[in-house]
Amino acid sequence: MSTFQIPIIKETKNYWLVRTNSGRYYDEFLREGYIGINWNDITYDEIDDLDRDSIIDLLKERDPDVKNPSNAARQLVVLRKVMQPGDAVIITGPSSYIFSIGEVEKDGFFTKEVEPSELKANPRTCPYTKRRKVRWVKTLTKWEVEMPMFKMLQHSRQTIAEANDYKDIIEGKIHDFYIRGEVAQLTLKVRKEGNIPALTFFSLGKEVLDLAEEFISSSAMMEGVDINQIETKININSPGSFNFKGNAKVVTVIAAIVLLSTGGSVNVPLPNGTSFEAQINGIIPTVDEFLNDRQERDHRELLIKEHMKDLEVESPDDLKKLMDATENESSKK
Repeated sequence: MSTFQIPIIKETKNYWLVRTNSGRYYDEFLREGYIGINWNDITYDEIDDLDRDSIIDLLKERDPDVKNPSNAARQLVVLRKVMQPGDAVIITGPSSYIFSIGEVEKDGFFTKEVEPSELKANPRTCPYTKRRKVRWVKTLTKWEVEMPMFKMLQHSRQTIAEANDYKDIIEGKIHDFYIRGEVAQLTLKVRKEGNIPALTFFSLGKEVLDLAEEFISSSAMMEGVDINQIETKININSPGSFNFKGNAKVVTVIAAIVLLSTGGSVNVPLPNGTSFEAQINGIIPTVDEFLNDRQERDHRELLIKEHMKDLEVESPDDLKKLMDATENESSKK
């Protein structure tokens, strides 16, 4: 049996937008796997030993031309003390047309001296000496995000800006399905371009939600759970997306219906450290039994499958891996 690994996101995870000097250092950050920050006259040891006011005084002393020493000190403290391993980082390319999402690596601080000859030979060489290692996981265009985050990518001018207000959008670009605390989010990406048939588009969501509601009302393990606890966001651009967010148990049911309606068979291993995690762990096989027992299963699941095909809905990456593994196992028999 194939395994579907659900990403579990820490509730303490933070999200940061790091500027690249109008995209000048974007390629190097991406290629070399790091982010960097200005104000080379201040060392990591000094940031560790001094409070923010003292760092401001030191900046004024060593760099009289610094425009905003208070802001510079804050950026230095964020890079060294606030930003944690596992946090998400976003960097933007020229004109913010493209951007990349990465994860801050553990023990990733380092310093690199850059020779003047290097800067002269290539003006796109980053001169920042203070750096942190980042594992880049995805590169996208700004057209692939919702308008609020689009505006942040375009207009934020801080060297390091907190982006926690956009954490669900950002995480949804990394993972099509994830759980954070007792809340989950599932994203179904509609890749069809041009005119999208409204009936097919909304029928897909209705069929999935109707089946989810029926399962919830018939399952003892879903007692006290309401389908109305789910928020549904629809990006009606072409291409577009469905987003389902809310109670993790309900979103897991929705994900299971989508997965199982396309032929998947899964086992979901989660760390059973709490009774909640144990409940999540049992939902998908229970949904599978529910669908197997339904007289109308073939009709409704066929509709979901056909709608996903008609709209060119991109299966979540984990589902793709699952289906590939299932096919490989079948071919060996």
